[in-house]
Amino acid sequence: MILRIECFRIILCLIFFQTLSILFAELSSNNYNLKWLQIRELPNDEDLLKYLRTIEAVTAYNTQNVNEIETNLAFGVFLNTVNLGWVLREKEYNLPWKIKTRIKKNIIKNEEILNYFNKLTKDTNFVNRKYKQISKLFTNASMWVGRLSKFVNRNQKFYTLNELEEVYPRWDYYFKDVDNVHKWVPSPEFSDMCMLSLSIDPVDKKYSHSRCSIAGSCYKMLNEGTDFGYALTHRALLLLMAYFGRGCTIFSPKTDKAMIATFCSMGYAEAEYIAMNNYQIVDLMMEIMCLCSLEGEARFLRRSWLNHMLYFQKSQGCFGTEITKSRETRLFDRRGFTFKSRYSNLSHEECNSHTTALALGIYSAAIRYVIQEYY
Repeated sequence: MILRIECFRIILCLIFFQTLSILFAELSSNNYNLKWLQIRELPNDEDLLKYLRTIEAVTAYNTQNVNEIETNLAFGVFLNTVNLGWVLREKEYNLPWKIKTRIKKNIIKNEEILNYFNKLTKDTNFVNRKYKQISKLFTNASMWVGRLSKFVNRNQKFYTLNELEEVYPRWDYYFKDVDNVHKWVPSPEFSDMCMLSLSIDPVDKKYSHSRCSIAGSCYKMLNEGTDFGYALTHRALLLLMAYFGRGCTIFSPKTDKAMIATFCSMGYAEAEYIAMNNYQIVDLMMEIMCLCSLEGEARFLRRSWLNHMLYFQKSQGCFGTEITKSRETRLFDRRGFTFKSRYSNLSHEECNSHTTALALGIYSAAIRYVIQEYY
């Protein structure tokens, strides 16, 4: 009997120590991943001028083509102003004079573009009244700046291609699924409707945690919507617009933050899957990076991703895609307000207003991260 008890104790001890070793291995792996991400894959001070040149080139292009700025591209210009506005508010006196001067000039130029766009929206002949109303969600840059959080570095699992193929369909099937935007929830039109209902809500400048008033079906969409593709980014965007653009919460401050964190975690895996398949849906990947970096998620600003995105920048300063023109027109024109892209709305056929807008949001966020960490 005593021997049995001792054997049982030994077995329990072995199980206990085995469990501890597994937990320790997982913790060590997470710490290694975070350390590797911080050292190798997050932007550093050597990248600052490269990212600054990138947004300066985009700004120069937009200035030259200011008559063609539409709602989606205006939002990218606005995000650029917000990210750089945070830099000046928090770090102006820490910056070298040349860097500070270039940032100030960029903000001034982008504010001029936004002022011109705002005058267009006030015109009774403005093309789309719906987008005119939605654009009211991003008119107060100082309010957005005040609500930005510092970037944080989170432990992140790095997926292998085999692991991602267990989560997502084989690439050719996944590509078709993403393309079929009207099959998922929200569709572009559904997303526009939710954004429109939010834009009618009054602004809570004090952010007193008031509840947003949105269409009832939008609550169900956030809870039960599609967990990949543009539908996922549209769900995240509605929550972010509520916080930044109206200062209200859709469910509660805690629940909204938790949902955004969940959407971004799913988005990170999807961004990795796209990167591992030669960035073939680069605009979706850029949407994920843009929105989740706005939330302060540094892991979305991976240097390898940012460096690869520069291959999409054209000589005239705008950004394009690798997809052929015929497919671009079919694929991008259906995505509604959320960074909808139209090739007819920019002067150069190889330019894409979708990726151009996203690039401004992403690279200005990268500048904000570098200055936060190194100045």
